[in-house]
Amino acid sequence: MQWIIPCDLNYYDASVAVEKLHIIDLRQNNSFNINDIVYIYASAPYQKIMFKTRVVDVNVPYEQTIDDRDFGKIFEDEEESKRKRPYVRLQLINTSDSEALSLTHLMKYGLKKAPQGAVKCIGDKLQLGEYISECFEGSSSISIDTSNQDIEDVINYLKEYHGKKYIQVEKLTNEDLKNEMIEFRKRGQNARKQLLDIANKVIDNPEFSDYEVSKRLDWINQAQNGCDYFWIEFKKDEFRESPSSISLVVSVEDYYPTFVALSVEAKDGKCTEEDYRKHNRLISRDLPNNDAYYVTTTFKDTNHSITNLSREEIMRKYHKGEIKKIKLQMDINEPYTDLISRLRAGIKVLEPYYLLAVSDELGNGYEVLEDDQVYYEGSVTTVKVNKYERNQEARRKCIEIHGCQCKICGFNFEKTYGEAGKGLIHVHHVVPISSIKEQYQIDYEKDLIPVCPNCHAMIHRKKDPYTPEEISEMYTKRKGV
Repeated sequence: MQWIIPCDLNYYDASVAVEKLHIIDLRQNNSFNINDIVYIYASAPYQKIMFKTRVVDVNVPYEQTIDDRDFGKIFEDEEESKRKRPYVRLQLINTSDSEALSLTHLMKYGLKKAPQGAVKCIGDKLQLGEYISECFEGSSSISIDTSNQDIEDVINYLKEYHGKKYIQVEKLTNEDLKNEMIEFRKRGQNARKQLLDIANKVIDNPEFSDYEVSKRLDWINQAQNGCDYFWIEFKKDEFRESPSSISLVVSVEDYYPTFVALSVEAKDGKCTEEDYRKHNRLISRDLPNNDAYYVTTTFKDTNHSITNLSREEIMRKYHKGEIKKIKLQMDINEPYTDLISRLRAGIKVLEPYYLLAVSDELGNGYEVLEDDQVYYEGSVTTVKVNKYERNQEARRKCIEIHGCQCKICGFNFEKTYGEAGKGLIHVHHVVPISSIKEQYQIDYEKDLIPVCPNCHAMIHRKKDPYTPEEISEMYTKRKGV
């Protein structure tokens, strides 16, 4: 439903309040519904529609209204009866100063005079509503990012409807129940759309041009019940067929510490044991920061469990067969201001782990052990008892013994770039990890050497890697040494 409501700027300066607050509360004198579109007509000296808003809440008690007294409301002088009236909460969508929305033009499309009360854009006013909508779409209006309110709406929907049984409206005869189910469906579909809009805004950026919004859960589950959570997958185009993804999750499940989170996970429906083995390599890399943590699923049940175990303890449990799936999760805490930027930053933090879970390049023995690079080798397991895990302890031991200077060409990041290059080096495992068929005790001095990225790339130039000695010989010949 579309509405036009007047605003007397001598009483309440909506032109300033809306632009500063983005959300305002006005007395509710009509039967508004959530998500109705409300156009605000500003009185003299403007005499035009200036704001397009959306109803985000109705029947708001006076005690819960936004404090906007700076913009003209004088509650102290109002009668007590007026204080008890409910309020409607409006969120700004667009603002416009177009003359096409002036009273003169509006009267050409069905408005008889300056509105004194709310006007519904239905019946003979339907064309008027369509005209106003087109004006906002075509004008040089200012678009306001409503993602923070949208995510709140999604959370509120899940809180209210999770577990509630949906009955198809066509099967109902009771009008009250039918209306209830219509509202259920409308709220659910709108919540899903709001979350999808947020996801599309996240990847609408040059840095995310190779991402797409992939599979997503419907507004009700297969049992026709309201969902406990919604999720949307972000996938790089080249890995769209992989069951692994970076997921945006909004959940009211008890095990989630927050309502919104990003995670690197594999979806059960498409996963084979090989998919799990590949995905779970993400445990081989250190946590990116204190905001990230592991969530595990056992083979015995499908319940998720946030774990306080160390990475090494989780790895041991995984290899013993006690854990089926490992996912890395990072919470997006309240308040949800600047949500899109925060989600983009979170995806960038989790991207190396996602690439670790999906990249086939890791299957040929390519190895990088470096704190801030994308690819880390995970575990190579031919059968359950034949496995070898490498972690950051190996890197630290190698550097402790050999230092940070390339063993092949002598390059040193710190000497070349100063403090910014301190501690930066790749670590090469001399025996290709893919050729190890049994467990062995690693010799940090003999089995690992520090190499620069160029020499490391040359070592893995072919499927059967060059030896460091071979690369050194190539280098010295070209240098004429």
